[in-house]
Amino acid sequence: MTYYLFFVVTSILALAGNYKFKNIVVTILIIALALFAGTRTEIAPDFKMYKNFFRFSEDSYKDFVDNNVTLEPIIYIIPNFLKLFFGSKTDIINGSFLCFAFLGVATKLIALKKYANNFFLGFIIYFTYLYLMMEMITIRAGIAGGVFLLSLPYLYKGMYKKSLLMICLAMIFHTSSVIFFAIFIVIRLNVKIKYYYYSLILSFILIATKVNLLTLLLLDKVFPKVKAYLDLMEKTKEEDVNIFSFRILIALFMTVFLGFYYNKLKKIEGFEVLFRIHIISLFLFFSFSVTASVFSIRTFELLSVAQLLLFPMLTYVFAPKFKYIAWVILIIFSFAQIYYMIDISEFYEQYKSWLF
Repeated sequence: MTYYLFFVVTSILALAGNYKFKNIVVTILIIALALFAGTRTEIAPDFKMYKNFFRFSEDSYKDFVDNNVTLEPIIYIIPNFLKLFFGSKTDIINGSFLCFAFLGVATKLIALKKYANNFFLGFIIYFTYLYLMMEMITIRAGIAGGVFLLSLPYLYKGMYKKSLLMICLAMIFHTSSVIFFAIFIVIRLNVKIKYYYYSLILSFILIATKVNLLTLLLLDKVFPKVKAYLDLMEKTKEEDVNIFSFRILIALFMTVFLGFYYNKLKKIEGFEVLFRIHIISLFLFFSFSVTASVFSIRTFELLSVAQLLLFPMLTYVFAPKFKYIAWVILIIFSFAQIYYMIDISEFYEQYKSWLF
């Protein structure tokens, strides 16, 4: 019940910020969401893992690198920065979670404030999936995704150096951000949209035939470290991926709907880049769902940040007097998403916080 109540209260605040005092509202929301996620106790997966990362973080960066080959620099930077101010392990752990939550929330809400055509719709889409997933569970990916979201306007405005700089920054927070470089290259190639549709169809064929895309493209030979990373991730999976989960069905629906109005929407700044990233996320999800399921899920989640700016563009499909239809669709999706995340996925226990 706590999750639903917090969602309703913050959504009402976001709705108010849609029309007045947006800067103040966004500041309040950043603080509220960061505190809610950053002060949680062991209520969701990965909490113990990160707690141990923060508790046993080495004082020497060399020792950290030697002992934690697969971890990103941010796991060393934040706890050791907090050691300058706190002597207690508990304070360092709590402070680290809070810093991660603040950075994850702030990057995304600032991006929504600056670039979303409708802040409220972007917010409810964010809260009901990516906030609960990224800021409450996959916290490194949460910050990386937020930085990538901030980089997207630079990409579709043609400010490529700034876009690449932001992508490099994302690498500090999560190694999987390397996928952003691939996205950058594909978008810069300016391939016709029909080939994106073809790629999506191809991904379904790969599922049906159970073709290993890594082997097919010889990526396991050219990039053995990538293969080793994927193999490591596969060892952590608990069950097979559901290729037609509720989240994927929503993504497919929006692909078809927005694709139907592509010629109308492509005139809107940013739509083409965001829509193409959305299709790529589905292509990667389906293509790797059989042979590298954990990678397929994580990549889809990471690239789903584009949805925060893309889905509110649904309002452009309808005439002004019918824009409420887009609102209704996205609100229904959002309530369905939070219900799925809280009551069906079984990711979350009853909310508890060391602060409240």
